Amino acid sequence: MNEVSHMTTVAAATADIGSLFVTRQSVTLRQRVYEKLRQAIVERRLPPGTKLVERDLCEQLGVSRPSLREALRHLESEKLIEMVPHKGSVVAALKQRDVCEIYDIRAALEGPACERFAQLASEDDMASLMQAHAQLCKAASQSDSDGIFRAKTAFYQALFSGSDCAISQVLVSSLNTRAEVLRRMSIARKHRCLQILTEFEPIVEAAQKRDGAAMKASCIAHLEAAKAAALEQLSIVERENTAHDSKRPNKSG
Repeated sequence: MNEVSHMTTVAAATADIGSLFVTRQSVTLRQRVYEKLRQAIVERRLPPGTKLVERDLCEQLGVSRPSLREALRHLESEKLIEMVPHKGSVVAALKQRDVCEIYDIRAALEGPACERFAQLASEDDMASLMQAHAQLCKAASQSDSDGIFRAKTAFYQALFSGSDCAISQVLVSSLNTRAEVLRRMSIARKHRCLQILTEFEPIVEAAQKRDGAAMKASCIAHLEAAKAAALEQLSIVERENTAHDSKRPNKSG
C-alpha cells in the first residue's frame, strides 16, 4: 500500500471512529431519567395502566423531551412500558400467562446452570454462593425485603458466574426485570420470607455436595413456589385495581 492510500485509509477510519464519540454528560442524564422512571414503576408510584404524558414527565423530571424519549425507549425494550394505539406510552401490566412463561423459562435456564455449577464452580465461586446465602438468611430473619432482594440477586450472580452461563444470566436478568414489581411485593410478605429460606436451603446443601441433579431439582422447586407466589400477588393486585375502578365516579350521563 502506498503512502497516499495508507493516509486515505487512516483518515476514513478516523472519521468512522469520530462518529462514535460519546457525550458523557448526555448519556449520564438519560440513564438517570431511565432509572428514575424505572424505580417509580417498580415501586408502583406509576402503577400498571398509567398513561405516561411526555409534557408532564418532562416538567416533573426537569429534562428535555429527547432525554425522556430515550429513557422511554429503554423501558419499552424491557417491556416495562408499552405503546398503546391512540393512547401513547402506558405502564405495562403483567398477565397470568406472562408470569407463567417467565418462571418456566427461568427454570429451563437456571436448572442446567445448577448442574454446571456443581461441576465447574471454583472454591471462590462456592464461597460467593455461601456468602450470598448467609446474607439472605440475615435479611429474612429481619424481614428486610430489600435485603432479601439484594441477597437473591447476589446468589444468582454467583450461580451464573460459577456455572459459566453468561448468556443465561443476561436472559434471566431481563425476565426478572419484567416481574420485578410482583417479586418485590411478594417478598415483602413475611410468610414468603420464611418460605424462601426453606426453599434455598436444599439448593445450598446440594451445591456444597456438588450434587448437580439435586441442586437442579431444588432450584426448579423454588421457582415453582415463586411462580405460585407471584400469581397469588398478581391476583391480589388485580382485585385491588378492580375495586379501585369500581369506586371511580361514572362520568357517562
